[in-house]
Amino acid sequence: MTEGDIQASVRERLAEVGLDNELDKMPLDLSGGMRKRVGLARALALEPSILLVDEPSSGLDPITTLEIDNLLMNLKAAKHTTMVVVTHNIPSARRIGDSLVVLHEGHIVVQGKAEELDKSKHEVVRQFMESAEGRLTHGVI
Repeated sequence: MTEGDIQASVRERLAEVGLDNELDKMPLDLSGGMRKRVGLARALALEPSILLVDEPSSGLDPITTLEIDNLLMNLKAAKHTTMVVVTHNIPSARRIGDSLVVLHEGHIVVQGKAEELDKSKHEVVRQFMESAEGRLTHGVI
């Protein structure tokens, strides 16, 4: 790529994650949510068909978490990208996950839609799904 192509790609990716006005900021000047968005922009630069996202909302306040969730859902729809999202945030997993997988002690315990997992008789699954601060260990979109 030429330098101009690289700059255009950077601008386009930052615009996709809502940071097109932050191009001149240094990393230390970015909030936690902005840093998560930059990470997504960097991952999107290669236009992957599958995107692995690890704890996209960890350490973020509920409002920024919702913004990141909405960003992931919009990117999924616009880019038709399959996403594998690892999260401990049950409300977030419910919002962004088409299919959820619960791991316990390194094994898949259950897989399905959130509504299906809500009906599970498995004690660990019930604890995860009933808890607003549960420890869902794997969400798959």
